[in-house]
Amino acid sequence: MGWTMRQLTEDVIQRVYKIPVNDALLLGIFSSQGWYKWIVAAQFDTPHQYSLVEKCIRDEFYARSTTCFSEILMDTPKQIDVFLTQYDIVTLTFFSDGQPVTNDNQREEKLTLEAGQALASLVTSGAVVAYGEYCNRALLSRLASTLGVEFLSTDAVRDIGETFERSTQRAPRRRKKVQMPS
Repeated sequence: MGWTMRQLTEDVIQRVYKIPVNDALLLGIFSSQGWYKWIVAAQFDTPHQYSLVEKCIRDEFYARSTTCFSEILMDTPKQIDVFLTQYDIVTLTFFSDGQPVTNDNQREEKLTLEAGQALASLVTSGAVVAYGEYCNRALLSRLASTLGVEFLSTDAVRDIGETFERSTQRAPRRRKKVQMPS
C-alpha cells in the first residue's frame, strides 16, 4: 500500500473538507494482526476541526506491515455505538490494496466475513474498495455483499479519489433503530 498512500492521503483530506458541519467522521487504519487504530472520531462543529483532522491524517497515514481486516471490522460496531449513535446515516468505506496475511489466513477470512455480518445492520451505505494488483478482490467482494454495500475496484491510484467520492455520495438507506429492553 505504500505506493498509494500519498494519493490516498490527499484524496481523503480533500473529501474531509467536503463533510458538512454537524456531520461526523470516524476514521480507522489497520495493518498487521494485532494492530489497528482509530485516528479520528470527530463531529465537525467549527472550521478549525477540519484542519485538526487533516493534521491527524497526515501524521498517521502511512504503510506499515502486513494486513489483518477482521480486528478493525470487529471493533467498528463498538466505535459506531460510542461516536455515531445520534446519526441516522452511517456510511462505511473500507479500502484495501492487500489481502489478509496472518497466522491462519482461512480463519482470518472467516472472521472478516463474520465481522462484516455483525456490522451490516449498523451501516446505511458505503462501499468496499479494492485497489491495486495484490488485493484479494474475491474476499473484498464477499465482504461488500455481506455488509450490503457496493463493491468497487480500481487498478489506478489516480482513480482512488473518484472511487472514494462515489462511495460516499450513494443514496443512503435509513439506519434501523433498535429499541433495547431495559
